[in-house]
Amino acid sequence: MRRAVACLGFVALAFGAQLPNLVSGIRETEKSTWIVVFNDNISQSAIADHHERFQHEVQFHYEIGDFRGYAAPMNASTIKLVSQSEEVSFVEADQMMHASQSCGRQSGATWGLDRINEKAINLDGSYTYSSTAADVRSYIVDTGIYLAHKDFEGRAVFGANYAGDGQQNDCNGHGTHVAGTVGAATWGVAKKTTLVAVKVLGCDGSGTNAGVIAGVNFVGTDAKAKKAKAVANMSLGGGYSAALNKAVASVVAQGITFVVAAGNENQDACNSSPASEPLAITVGATTVANSGMSTQKDQRASFSNFGKCVDIFAPGQLITAPWIGSTTAIETISGTSMASP
Repeated sequence: MRRAVACLGFVALAFGAQLPNLVSGIRETEKSTWIVVFNDNISQSAIADHHERFQHEVQFHYEIGDFRGYAAPMNASTIKLVSQSEEVSFVEADQMMHASQSCGRQSGATWGLDRINEKAINLDGSYTYSSTAADVRSYIVDTGIYLAHKDFEGRAVFGANYAGDGQQNDCNGHGTHVAGTVGAATWGVAKKTTLVAVKVLGCDGSGTNAGVIAGVNFVGTDAKAKKAKAVANMSLGGGYSAALNKAVASVVAQGITFVVAAGNENQDACNSSPASEPLAITVGATTVANSGMSTQKDQRASFSNFGKCVDIFAPGQLITAPWIGSTTAIETISGTSMASP
């Protein structure tokens, strides 16, 4: 599976062809990972019968409300048999998902918090809030969180790792930055929330869609087990994925708010996932409001995706938040990843 990373952009490896075309180029001896989604309301016995019949080496099991399925490596003939099984709704080739890559760095940028403080543009250096969200668990589905950072005040905890790298901490920085905008004491919006690291992307900022869906599954099951008020942020994306969209929708149906980045390709956000999921809150990015250029105030950032799938825009250029490397590190970066939290 090829990988690519672009500055200020999600990489989309979408598979839109029909199944016979998708598997026609796969040699019978080759195995690649596929995501299998069962029909809604399928019984546990039917699922057990399916697994008994195919004997897959399952990488991930998914169960969020009506969304049930799994990811497993398969060869071409097995893919065809699975897709034709009456208990299967659809199958989808796994793909790579990526954190939003950013360019341009600057220290001391605090305009984002100031801008969301009130509707009118009035950058006075203050941020007023009515709640610290101390009773809310905020799930950060990303590259992990640097848990020891002082600005998290011990409120950042490890949840799960589906990136396959065996590291609980953030070795990229992206997830720590996102978590910081959500809930760091100095740089965050919700200053007392519990930040839960759900690692689905590795040190290079990429991971499989199968692992991302496993992370979404964890959010649903963990929040339900904790009986907690919960929100989730997913500042990542890739090609359109019906499986990922359905997983997100199933978690939202449990009462968990899911906020996602619109993407940074300057294109229609409906082309990518999870940005295209209607039940998620999809966020585009705005430019620096105090840039001194009146025509750019509260305008869509040039890199931000757009279209009917975008629900709202927020500051996403030159946003400062915690970083990895030391317990006091900060960094200033740009992207819809920064707008979403």
